[in-house]
Amino acid sequence: MPIVFVAVQRCQCSTMQVKQRNKSNKWTCVICNQKKSVRQVFAQCPMARDLCFFVQSSNMSRRFAQQTHD
Repeated sequence: MPIVFVAVQRCQCSTMQVKQRNKSNKWTCVICNQKKSVRQVFAQCPMARDLCFFVQSSNMSRRFAQQTHD
């Protein structure tokens, strides 16, 4: 079975992350350190580095939007 990486978003902190897809569909947030199930997969790819730009741009745009509202 080939390895697939997915871009997921944490519900509580709204941070996008690249994770390796697993059978249990559970993952631990690197920011909150809480284990949650995946609700939505935003992108998937066989190579994690291909998702890095997507995740970085999403996190930066979210951070920019938060700064403009403050």
